[in-house]
Amino acid sequence: MKTRITRAIAITCIALGIVLLFLGVFIHFAKGNDKKASSKKDGSQQTQEINKNEEPKDGIYPDFLWDHDWESSEPDLSCTENVSFHKDGEFAYYCSCGSPVGYYDIFWEYSYNEDDRTITVMGDADTQDETIKVLFYDDFSLVLQFPDDSVRTFKSEKASDISEEPALALSYIRDVPTAACIEKEENGILTLLPSNYDKDAKDAFEGMVFELPLAEDVHISSLYVTVDNGVENDEYTVITPDENTFVNEDGSYCYALLGFDSNGCISKIVLYGVTEIYG
Repeated sequence: MKTRITRAIAITCIALGIVLLFLGVFIHFAKGNDKKASSKKDGSQQTQEINKNEEPKDGIYPDFLWDHDWESSEPDLSCTENVSFHKDGEFAYYCSCGSPVGYYDIFWEYSYNEDDRTITVMGDADTQDETIKVLFYDDFSLVLQFPDDSVRTFKSEKASDISEEPALALSYIRDVPTAACIEKEENGILTLLPSNYDKDAKDAFEGMVFELPLAEDVHISSLYVTVDNGVENDEYTVITPDENTFVNEDGSYCYALLGFDSNGCISKIVLYGVTEIYG
């Protein structure tokens, strides 16, 4: 009898030991899984924070750059230049023949700083970044000042061809390729608005106000051409600037064509208008 009881106790102890062993293994793995889950959660949060810090590429590729095909609008270049910005940050500056402009084949990325209106172009790790300043832009024109202080103007696919202007006007406007509206002039600073600015749709032009200095020797003139049933007449006047130079009697803004010097100053202004008469 005693032997049977001893065996029963032994069997019970063995069974209890097996149960406790399995329970211990289960608790160990449960804790391990919780720890892994916690680590994964923490790791995911950390990754999100890193991505969040690296990410905001939002807003550094503005659509005014990548939403247009920009080609040089200067008339005296031997080869048309194209500056290209893409939505994904790619950059290229090349001639229509396929060759890069200057040394700009070493740069293939860009970013934009809205605060000071500058474009930073980047290459590989050994290439020093360069900064290009945006002097003016709208849907038709882009004016850039490069690190060598040269100012280059570009036109978009929406811009009209200068050859479409009246023949009498061409000799006056070939070297003033950028069109803009002049809001005012104050203390030698010209406030510019996009060439298609609409006072009744101000929200569409938010942030598109540009203040640029006038060169000390700025040349200002007015050119108004009338095309009466195919017959062209022009009225050209050199203007000595005063407080009323850029003020229209009807309250509208002056439409002007602009040229720039190497300092980024406006060196030439032609107040321009065309009237066409049919019948």
